[in-house]
Amino acid sequence: VVLGAGLDPLSLEIHTRHAGCKIFEIDVANMDTKTAMLQSISPSITDFIKCITLDLSNTDAITSSLLKSGWNPDAPSLMLLEGISYYLAADALWKTIGMLKSASGTNRIILEYFVPSEKISKDRLPIARYPFDLIASDAGIAHITRYDVDDIAARAERLGGKLLQHYDMGRMEQERMPESTLFKTPQSGWIEVCMFSV
Repeated sequence: VVLGAGLDPLSLEIHTRHAGCKIFEIDVANMDTKTAMLQSISPSITDFIKCITLDLSNTDAITSSLLKSGWNPDAPSLMLLEGISYYLAADALWKTIGMLKSASGTNRIILEYFVPSEKISKDRLPIARYPFDLIASDAGIAHITRYDVDDIAARAERLGGKLLQHYDMGRMEQERMPESTLFKTPQSGWIEVCMFSV
């Protein structure tokens, strides 16, 4: 389940690596366009990749829309939230995450999030704030939602899950390069990613 999917081709990459996997993309716009694009690649691909038009703040409709599109709540599921958590109110985000909760704890959430200002070094704070403030202003968003990894771990535990992995920007950089040159301390970055069970 990819929230805020947009026109990103991630689902195609997942489909080519994991044939038969069902992928559900949800976004407020461009889902009809994306479905048409996918069908132009292969008419049968939309049997595996379903694009759902839905405002993510309408949390009550997410589960029913997924079920209507063929999602199996009893099958192991992964929810990906990239570039979306900062724009959603905390209660909406965690209500949505909670709908993926499984009795076995086999479901996974990958969450990319914006860290609180006090966790960012002062010299990086202007770089971190400016684009988000600009987006919030242009989009008419009241505020940007921020999370601390300890808060996320506690919320996951309240859902019966646990934090499994955590990456700050330095660690992400090390995954792609021999050493971290831009983000030498955890406070050098402003975005983090974690995976937890639910």
